[in-house]
Amino acid sequence: MIDLNKATILIVDDAENMFHSLRSVLKLLGFGKQYLYAENGEKALKVFRERVIDLALVDNNIPIMTGEELIEIMRQDDDLKNIPVIMITGNAKKEFVANVAESEIDAYILKPVTVKLLSDKIPQVIEKANHPCAMTIHLNNADKKARNGDFDGAIEDALLAKSANPKASKPLREIGGYCIKKGDLDEAAKYFLQAVQINSVDVVAFQYLGDIFLRKGDVDNALKYLNKAMQISPRNLERGLNLGKILLKKKMVDKAMLIYNKIFHLSKEPNILKEQVVGFCIEVEAVSYAIKLLNELIARDGKRPDLLFKLGVLFENKGEGAKALIQFNEALLMDKDNIDIMLHQARVYLDQGLLLRAEKPLKVILKMNPDHKEAKKLLRKCF
Repeated sequence: MIDLNKATILIVDDAENMFHSLRSVLKLLGFGKQYLYAENGEKALKVFRERVIDLALVDNNIPIMTGEELIEIMRQDDDLKNIPVIMITGNAKKEFVANVAESEIDAYILKPVTVKLLSDKIPQVIEKANHPCAMTIHLNNADKKARNGDFDGAIEDALLAKSANPKASKPLREIGGYCIKKGDLDEAAKYFLQAVQINSVDVVAFQYLGDIFLRKGDVDNALKYLNKAMQISPRNLERGLNLGKILLKKKMVDKAMLIYNKIFHLSKEPNILKEQVVGFCIEVEAVSYAIKLLNELIARDGKRPDLLFKLGVLFENKGEGAKALIQFNEALLMDKDNIDIMLHQARVYLDQGLLLRAEKPLKVILKMNPDHKEAKKLLRKCF
């Protein structure tokens, strides 16, 4: 049981003045006896693991990881999962509010934080922690059985949780998870589909559906549900990147392009993601798509020598030497001492039978590094 008057409260916010402000209000209300501070999610996790925390007030917009991501890590840790958490956020969008309502966050407070909001929310959360509702009790029992490998028993308790609160998607989502652990993907999909019918922004259920259909080889449905998850929460962009990589490996480039285009549209930094995808494409030899993305990056991000070099190498590997040389020559104008670029330039000239032209960059390399074995080997071909 948590005694609110004697509680240890952790405040997680990157602005230290907010910590002092919240601490003053909490003292005024008589909530808590000891107040700890963490400026980011990483430090908060350290505090959680070193101290007994009765309540956490977490700002969602914190460095290293968001408040949501911090809470997600906590709820997967048996030692931290039951700590009451109130999120402080400036996000009042309907999708966010609905998602929070079905997540592991005990409550949220919209900024600006007022004395009345804290005086209303905190006692509610502590009361809920001290006297959990029937749904929570059944889900806790289900979790204990699942951790002991009793998935059938866990499903039975989760079904009781569903009966206790038929309007909540969480019990259905938990049942789906237990079905996956039993290896029954069809049954799992059934419960996750029920969950998203109840809560159209249950992002976790959409994620699982995407994973299930991908494992079953149904790529179209996997894309459908993963796209939905990404629309709800940008945190799922990483999952989308990984799915696209899997599709590229399967030579399903058109489908990979569909999901990557969605990711680029949703991301605040699409050019950074495009560079990652170029790397994926090069790994799996999806050359045409890599060339397309590199051309887009060069057009938007300026003519960076590293991008020009990558593009030149791709043209070289395709046997399009003239196009490769255009990129290598432009890259060398900006990075005159780059031995790698000069080596590729020389190779293309040699392939084209232009021995005198190949000789020039090779001699430059050997002037910079007289022991360069590759340059010596190529130079011998020029004679």
